[in-house]
Amino acid sequence: MKQKIIFLVSLIVVMLSINNIYSQLYKFDCGSVSPPTGSNNLIGNPFGGISKPTRTDVSSDPYAAFPILVVFVQFKNEYDLDPRYIWPANDSPTFLEDLIAIQKNTNTTIPFWEKYNSNTEMISSRWAEISRGAFHVISPSGAFSVVLPKTAKEYWVDAGKKQDSCEHAINKDIWESVIAQGLTDWRPYDRWKKVGNNFVFCDLGDGDHYVDMIYKVHKSPGTFMYDDTLRSALWNKTGYNALGHFDLYSINEIDPEHSIFIDYSNSSFGSGVTLSFNGTVDNYIAALGHEHLHFMTYTEGHVTYSNCSYGIGLEYFYSPYDMILNEYMTPTIATFGQTNTLGDYSSRNTGSGEILKIPIDGPEYFLLANRNKISKWDRVMLGDTASLSQYGDNTDYGKGLYIYHVDTLKLPYSDISPQDMECADGYWEWEYQGLGTVNLVYNCFVSENNWKIYKKKNVLYSNDPSLIFNPNPYGDEISFHHNINDKTWPCWWGFGKQPISACYMGTDRTLVNDEDIYTKNGLMGDRYDPWKPGYNEVFSTYSSPSTLKWNNDTSGIFIYFESSNGTTANIKIYKVGDNGMTESQILALTPPSRPMGLKHEYYYPENGWCVPKITWNHNMEPDMVRGSKSKYKRYEVWRVTAINMTTVPDENNYTLIATVDIPVDITPHYEDYSVLQYECANLDQLPPFGTKYPVRYRVKAVDNTNLVSVKSDFVSTTGITPDGGIESDGGDNLIYNSNIPKEFKLSQNIPNPFNPVTKINFALPKQGFVTLKIYDITGREIKTLVNEVKQAGYYTVDF
Repeated sequence: MKQKIIFLVSLIVVMLSINNIYSQLYKFDCGSVSPPTGSNNLIGNPFGGISKPTRTDVSSDPYAAFPILVVFVQFKNEYDLDPRYIWPANDSPTFLEDLIAIQKNTNTTIPFWEKYNSNTEMISSRWAEISRGAFHVISPSGAFSVVLPKTAKEYWVDAGKKQDSCEHAINKDIWESVIAQGLTDWRPYDRWKKVGNNFVFCDLGDGDHYVDMIYKVHKSPGTFMYDDTLRSALWNKTGYNALGHFDLYSINEIDPEHSIFIDYSNSSFGSGVTLSFNGTVDNYIAALGHEHLHFMTYTEGHVTYSNCSYGIGLEYFYSPYDMILNEYMTPTIATFGQTNTLGDYSSRNTGSGEILKIPIDGPEYFLLANRNKISKWDRVMLGDTASLSQYGDNTDYGKGLYIYHVDTLKLPYSDISPQDMECADGYWEWEYQGLGTVNLVYNCFVSENNWKIYKKKNVLYSNDPSLIFNPNPYGDEISFHHNINDKTWPCWWGFGKQPISACYMGTDRTLVNDEDIYTKNGLMGDRYDPWKPGYNEVFSTYSSPSTLKWNNDTSGIFIYFESSNGTTANIKIYKVGDNGMTESQILALTPPSRPMGLKHEYYYPENGWCVPKITWNHNMEPDMVRGSKSKYKRYEVWRVTAINMTTVPDENNYTLIATVDIPVDITPHYEDYSVLQYECANLDQLPPFGTKYPVRYRVKAVDNTNLVSVKSDFVSTTGITPDGGIESDGGDNLIYNSNIPKEFKLSQNIPNPFNPVTKINFALPKQGFVTLKIYDITGREIKTLVNEVKQAGYYTVDF
């Protein structure tokens, strides 16, 4: 009985702590620690490194590399949160031997992306690709695993319930274990020191006598219950750029023979970083890189959409902002008025990298990166299907053109956002939907039913400021993530099919006919963020998101992603006033932006049957307007159906069903009288017969020069086949739309060819006698479908 009670208490501890992990893991909560008073860590060139070097190629020594001691630590009998047992209790992580190279690859004939094996030397490979070969990291002794001799609670009690003494005892046992495993000479981990304003690579014994870098990963902060209070042996943060927190100012002489010390602080001599959460190897590699970056460049804060982000736009590789600030890549200045080509962002074939910079005014600009995941480490979509394996997802999801809006390039201070990522799926106002659960896929955890759910409400066309703490329900799926009033992360949600269990991801609505709410982690990026030909091609003053300046003034910039040739993007870029170009001239060269805000509602015409009605937002481009007296805009309505509800409509089978002209002062809409609704709002009109089938609609915009936009996002609904029971005149199933057309028109039958039924649409601008007959190819009359007086309107008849 005693064992059973202890187990239940342990389980409660796990549940209480996991919410903290979940809320912190994906925002890399660094729990910033301040350097010792009076210290001055800045060297002359901060872009070459502030507390630690950002590159090893500054040394002429061909063996120059930055040493990192990697240690994975768990408490005795620590509860295993991961049902996949990639890091079993009282044992080493399964990936321990695959983390880091033990020596530098000095073969000059091998390109930087082949220097290290991305599967067995992961940390070394990632840094080599991030730095484009400028920064080599190794661990001469490999990686270590330490199982501490005590539980977290035992350390805390034995330390007199003092947090600093507890942490000091834990760290002391870690280093003693590493020494006992064979690391007695620490000189290979002390190779760099600052001389004047530069970092230099030193011979053994000539370093600054402080260990250069330790990656210390705890399986958890050691959470336990004591006197009905939840406590932890370590600082309960996901990660921080120091080896200690409560023990911050301690310095251990780890190698007395060679006078080498471990500095627990984040000062210029700080010896490492700490993580404390149960994650995947991908989580650890990215989070360690984040904390390491605080020593290199970002000591004073975070940058959104960066490897050193906090909360918004997590980046497991380096973003263009990171690349430029650390001088690993040099952007190319875009040329206005012509096609600019942009190769793959991982840039395995050029010296300066592949980033396109589009100046706006002053220090403000856009950065474009064409990310095709050629490099394993160019992991850009961290939500959606990549939630479990951030670097291992090999789908096409997440590939495309990423557009970043930079206010100014600067070293960060605090957590003020210097940039935004312009997500291709739009900028939105959101509305509260209620409470739900979220699941941590990597360890199959399901939360309580207390997470707020939000859904897209209205499209916005202003600039997205990407606030770290967003007090308003505005943003794309990434920037609308943190409400400062209630400390929630509301945009975890996707719509589609619930997962079969908490260990799996749900299925996106593009692949199923369901509209369930499930945990998608959209705030970490998803398949809809990048711009692609055929998906969303035009980023302009009139699109959502738009090219408005940071202060919402017009930038006059139009970016048209015209085509992609393999991994090369062809992008036309224009700016009003450049080379005398007017906005009208630019609009004539670019198609309209993607129509936005598509919605479905049930519509009840006079005959009582419910049919689909779709609405959307008017496109805002001035060249959309037609007509002299009566102003209107033109759109194409496209539809796709499937044979039954178990089949998903094929994206390639959309058919143009109508071209509509909508007055500029009326909300664009279309009623589809050829589809009977299954799920009508009035249940007494629910047809008790027929077969349900899925229906999806999309819309294109057509400007007054007949340039056509890409299709909008789709809306879906359910139709029902008229299998008996529908009373009609002569069995022709005539459906009437009371809207008045402008001209007589007989449309092509849909579908064509057909088996067994096709629909024929015709329009009458005024009342008259109508005859509609079917003839075969020889001219023989087959059937008369209509032969009577009909009032003005639109009609659909089945044959």
